Amino acid sequence: MEKRMFYVEIYKSIILTLILVLFFAFYQKHSSNENSSTESSKKIPSVSQQQVNISRDALLADLKKIASSAQEYFRKPAKLGGGGNSFKGFKVPDNLLKTENMSDPVSVVISKDFVTLEGVGKEIGNDGHSKTGFTIVVGPERIVSIILKN
Repeated sequence: MEKRMFYVEIYKSIILTLILVLFFAFYQKHSSNENSSTESSKKIPSVSQQQVNISRDALLADLKKIASSAQEYFRKPAKLGGGGNSFKGFKVPDNLLKTENMSDPVSVVISKDFVTLEGVGKEIGNDGHSKTGFTIVVGPERIVSIILKN
């Protein structure tokens, strides 16, 4: 009888060990799946972030074209249809007023010495709910400031 109890105890130990091994194997597989899905989800935002960056660059390029046009207007004599050393009267060219990279037409504030351009892109920015955009202040000789919004 004692021998039989000995074998029962060994059998219980073997069963318990197998259960533990199966539990740890399941846990190991489950945790590695979580890690791989986490790694996959990390790759997706980087692709998304790349799209946001491409969209920002395209929007900024469009706004810089408008800035260049404003500077040309500033330098052109009034007799030839320019501003004659003033931005007053500058109008954004129709083909740049709303490009494929903008969700809304560009907003323009004009003074004698500066033009402020505000463009809103189509992509959602870093905050997760607002669209990307830039505010650019253009002077006669250079772009004075570029402010990224989201």
